[in-house]
Amino acid sequence: MTDFFVEKFELDYHSNELIIRSIEEQEDHMPTEVTAVFSHIINMHHIWLARLKNGKAESDAWDKLPIAYLSDLNRHNYLETLQYIQELENHTLKDKFPSDSSDFTLNSADVLFHILQHSAYHRGQVIRELKVNKLAFPSMQWIPID
Repeated sequence: MTDFFVEKFELDYHSNELIIRSIEEQEDHMPTEVTAVFSHIINMHHIWLARLKNGKAESDAWDKLPIAYLSDLNRHNYLETLQYIQELENHTLKDKFPSDSSDFTLNSADVLFHILQHSAYHRGQVIRELKVNKLAFPSMQWIPID
């Protein structure tokens, strides 16, 4: 199962990079909503990873990040996630840790999947906002369709 997550986080990383390039190339025309939502993607990946590793996050969910740092922070999240997944190979993706609610615990696989889903959801919002503002946006097709 770790191979599954390695592959999906590689796709997540590259998808984020496509959007970051689009944001950087059009920075002078970029709506605040785009940078706010994309910062949220990066921040939440970092926050969930910190929770998985029993660490402390360095940012809050909606902190606005400078455009110039997005690619570096995206890469940092990706590499830290790969390291976490590789360390899990010696354990299990079913390792549990407490959630914010005392009613249940989460396992690592669920959290990793949540990070991926969360990012994809908000990338869709970013693409829509770019379209509405008539700005260039990358194709996000995972499986090309003729």
